[in-house]
Amino acid sequence: METARACFESPACPATPGTRARCVVGIVRVGPPPDSVREVPPRGRPSALRSHAPDAAGPALRADGATFETRPRERQDALLELLNSTPVVRRTVQDRLADPETARPWQRAHGGSGSAEEHTWLLRARDALQDVVRGDRPATALAPLLDGVVSRPRVSAAGVSWEVEAPEERRMAADAVLVWSALRETLPERLRPCANPECRRFLIDRGKANTARWCSMAVCGNRMKARRHYQRTRDGAAE
Repeated sequence: METARACFESPACPATPGTRARCVVGIVRVGPPPDSVREVPPRGRPSALRSHAPDAAGPALRADGATFETRPRERQDALLELLNSTPVVRRTVQDRLADPETARPWQRAHGGSGSAEEHTWLLRARDALQDVVRGDRPATALAPLLDGVVSRPRVSAAGVSWEVEAPEERRMAADAVLVWSALRETLPERLRPCANPECRRFLIDRGKANTARWCSMAVCGNRMKARRHYQRTRDGAAE
């Protein structure tokens, strides 16, 4: 069975709350889809994507080939930025998206409407994805985030693409889950937590060797190396 994956930055029009956001995406084969993601047979001529308001943040929705396949890095980086929005600073966890007023510019910069409902769903998606990537919760914990999400086939001379529709307030949350799913297929086991047990950040290892351990070599990598060196020195002095 095939399900769809969506781009992470396809914005919906904030001028019409409650509508279903749409974006053209490619096909990803991931086995049986969740019950919450329904494939809807085409009915008549596919409806055109509506552009969002001129003053809305981010690029307008379009059907010109700017799909997940052509710009995957941007979507992956946006997901990583979302996951890394709860860093540890001076041994205290800070949530940089907790305050709706502070989070609104981030939402809009990443194609969202900035609404309070969207913010609530986005944080639910972030927290669930963090737990899933860390192994603290099963992947099935993400299923509620895809309730009401449907995909429709769109056939053109270039082939078949999929148009994902989601309730306006849940579009960013659904996109995050779908980008995570695409990463699982294209870069399996490359999205992972930083190996520093005191760090809450994540990394995407794009190297051939797949040996990256730290969210930042300059921060966590050097810190852990210095800690191991200090431990070896102390153990040697005790002998």
